[in-house]
Amino acid sequence: MNDRNVFSYASLTVELIGQIETDAITQFMNIKKEIDSDGEVYQRQSHPFSFSRPGFVYETYNGEKMKIKYLVRAIITKKIFGTKLSVDKSFDVKCSLEKEQHEQMIFSRMNYEIGFKGLYLNTHIDFEMSKNKFNIEEEAIEGNVKFINIENVPITSIDVYLMKTEKIMNKSDNYIISKYELCDGQPWRGDSIPIRFYLNNYKLSPTMKTINNSQYSVRYYIKIVVYCEYDSEDEANGQLSKMFEIVLYRYHRTI
Repeated sequence: MNDRNVFSYASLTVELIGQIETDAITQFMNIKKEIDSDGEVYQRQSHPFSFSRPGFVYETYNGEKMKIKYLVRAIITKKIFGTKLSVDKSFDVKCSLEKEQHEQMIFSRMNYEIGFKGLYLNTHIDFEMSKNKFNIEEEAIEGNVKFINIENVPITSIDVYLMKTEKIMNKSDNYIISKYELCDGQPWRGDSIPIRFYLNNYKLSPTMKTINNSQYSVRYYIKIVVYCEYDSEDEANGQLSKMFEIVLYRYHRTI
């Protein structure tokens, strides 16, 4: 900087900001710290600062219609006229469970029956998973679809989806993360077909059910869609779909 760029400042402040970005910006964290006052800027300078245990409650999230961002904002307030100059630097946050939290988690086995209305007694398809919570760092979602009884139901195909739901205020939108074709054609009674989604293949955040007093959320589901030639007023175009919620979390296993 040359002499013409020298200016005096009244304060030099940094802010640690966490915000939710949709059509508007909502701050859920704003920690301010004054690191200098009543000085001059005339050349490149460095001012160290730190925030002690700020307590990040949400993970950085880059969604379809919602984003969760963290940034540090440096603000210089000039002495003359009180003009403010600011610059932002964003950074990512990953929220991993502590070992004690992971050990206290309760895992539930998932077992659901899928049937067609009007033909329920002749249709018995089981969806099974050994648990309902998965570590996005290292695990795969694994389960089985078992065809117990499928008489009089001409199935043409079955698809399994890994889905994400974003809730913004009172509106929820569903998004497909991945699609898995379980079968193409009529399965046989007694068949058991495995499903598998390797989570590290996708850019995922943990499940976040209550963001900013439950105004926002990010949740995940397994959706099974059965297509068949059967058609009635009860089922739209011979298609039956069921969604089952799962919980994703982040945990770095230590030895």
